[in-house]
Amino acid sequence: MASTYVSLRALANANEQMVNLCRWLDGQAEVLNVTRGSDIRVYSDSINVELFVEGDLLDGRAVCYWLEVRLAGDDCVAEADFFLQDKDGQCTLRERRAVVDREAILADVLSDLAANLWKHRHADLEQAIGRGVHRPTDCS
Repeated sequence: MASTYVSLRALANANEQMVNLCRWLDGQAEVLNVTRGSDIRVYSDSINVELFVEGDLLDGRAVCYWLEVRLAGDDCVAEADFFLQDKDGQCTLRERRAVVDREAILADVLSDLAANLWKHRHADLEQAIGRGVHRPTDCS
């Protein structure tokens, strides 16, 4: 049972980092609206936890900070992505991924991924804004 508390604490801490990211993004001049959300789903062979922060940019596009954990058996896939989206689709501008033993190091990995989204928030937003009116699928 102690490991369950570690996993719940890790998810709660990651959520707090996403709340901080939401507050920061909401204060940026280039951003009109900010939405934060989460989703937890149980499937027959896995559990998915998704945390996200989306911001609508002045030019009609949007940015999204995404943190996801998929638990399946004894393994866990944790991902942190930053992407740009417009009416034609989305383009992943930065991503990090780790496959871990969920009980042994999930807390550390989640903390690292959430901290990485926070650390690169300025550069990520500048990169997204600097892409002008290019379609998001054009990542070059």
